Amino acid sequence: HTKLGAEGKATFAEFEEALQELAIKQGKTSFPAGRKAVDHVRNQMKHSIAEMIEIFRHKSFVPDHRILPTDNSFSFYCADFILDNDLDVWFLEPQYGCGLDEDYYFRLEMHASLFNGMVDIFEEVWKKQEEGTEKLLPLKMGGNYEVVYADGLSYSYDGYERNQNKPGCTGKSRKHPEPEQQEKEEEEDD
Repeated sequence: HTKLGAEGKATFAEFEEALQELAIKQGKTSFPAGRKAVDHVRNQMKHSIAEMIEIFRHKSFVPDHRILPTDNSFSFYCADFILDNDLDVWFLEPQYGCGLDEDYYFRLEMHASLFNGMVDIFEEVWKKQEEGTEKLLPLKMGGNYEVVYADGLSYSYDGYERNQNKPGCTGKSRKHPEPEQQEKEEEEDD
């Protein structure tokens, strides 16, 4: 989470506040299904991660090069995203080995919440499997976790459509002008 310029890190509450401020500044007051700015951003992230898992499902659930059926799998993934001024999320990279540094106190609290929730999920799944319960979902003790992919069912952010005509997203670099523009600039220099 970024907001604090010098440190490059912030709490999720500070991130949510910054998103709301940006939404107001950009005149973005409505999001699909009446959601808040933070929900809009979070839903795009969940959608992106679910699509990534769906695409790589045959590799996502294969620890140590052994085949493991996806109905009995759990993976902890992280991802890097960029957020533009329109509150559109851009997926940069998934990460299987998440950096869990604890250089700020709020990160200790965040990690405790993360790991406690993960243990709760393991415990619930273990109990259901011991009891012979066929359906593991829905989870009752998911903590802060949400299932974004389960046996072919992927989270989808319904009602959201990214603007395809964003200024600055043409793929053209200002450092390398088009050949005609470069010739014109060279003629002007002569």
